Amino acid sequence: MEDLAKSTSPQGISSEWTELAFQEKLVGNTGVYILALSVLFVFLVLAAQYESWAMPMAILLIVPMAVLSNKPDRPTCRLVASLLPGHFQAVAGARVDVPKKPDPTAALAMAAHLGVAPADCGFVGDTAVDMRTATSAGMVPVGVTWGFRPRDELLAHGARWLIDHPAELLPLVTR
Repeated sequence: MEDLAKSTSPQGISSEWTELAFQEKLVGNTGVYILALSVLFVFLVLAAQYESWAMPMAILLIVPMAVLSNKPDRPTCRLVASLLPGHFQAVAGARVDVPKKPDPTAALAMAAHLGVAPADCGFVGDTAVDMRTATSAGMVPVGVTWGFRPRDELLAHGARWLIDHPAELLPLVTR
């Protein structure tokens, strides 16, 4: 986008990112790295709790997981496949034929693909858009406080649960 603006704008005209787009540009792909570290941390906590390397794998493999992003589909799928191969049964990013979050269309399609009723799905996210998506889809909105937006914003947009640590997600899975 920046290259396009530079190449097509008249001399002396510049552009810059503002508001949410600016914040997302600063953050970059850290969300995916946070997710990868969270899954690793949950695995290690479970390994310590069960004093076994095999038991946590069984728990992590039993619960179907998916990634839904408003970032472009192809890079999202490639990034998840390269950093967390085999951990997610469904991965999708923004596509022109599917409305972006907070529209529930993509979230409901993922639940159907996984064979899970929306009411039985936890939708974990770090933005108001994620909480609104979960609510619109009839899923359980779980806000993570180590992410992109503050606690108050997540609660104001429907978070039923707030977790401060990835390991806090496990008790919610068994509810």
